Amino acid sequence: MTLVKSKEDIEKIRPYKENYKLAIFPKSFPAFVQFHSHDGGLCGDYYTMDILEIPKNVKCPESFIAGVRMRDNGIKVYSESIFIPKN
Repeated sequence: MTLVKSKEDIEKIRPYKENYKLAIFPKSFPAFVQFHSHDGGLCGDYYTMDILEIPKNVKCPESFIAGVRMRDNGIKVYSESIFIPKN
């Protein structure tokens, strides 16, 4: 996962920049974001996005991250519908 500090950071790493807008962003920053490429067979490949928002009251970020990795708590997975065609 990539640590992002703004929407602009996400725009730098996201797929489909040329033809699509991104509909979902983390509610607060910093956050962790990851895009996953999936094999779509005859319909073509597609991407999904994971977002992990870091709570504001975390006193030890390293422990928080380790806990999330062990259990996948808090990671929201968004389908390919997050990409909206540009007009």
